[in-house]
Amino acid sequence: PGPGKASLVADSAAILQAFALRGHGVAILPQWLVQEDLDAGRLVRLLPGYRFAPQGVYALYPDTRHLPLKVRAFIDFMKG
Repeated sequence: PGPGKASLVADSAAILQAFALRGHGVAILPQWLVQEDLDAGRLVRLLPGYRFAPQGVYALYPDTRHLPLKVRAFIDFMKG
């Protein structure tokens, strides 16, 4: 691929992390996922002064009177 062309596109952060760890390029990954690799020196942060806009996480579930407790607990945890 030429300049500005992606050689890998994936919808899995774990796959992008694995490729970055093997030295195959640069990836945009959440800090919580790569913090251990950053601390250990396996990955290097590029553009430390740059921050992406916060992104949301959404839960879609059926409109029912009795939401299963595990679903309610998960939603409450994610709102955390």
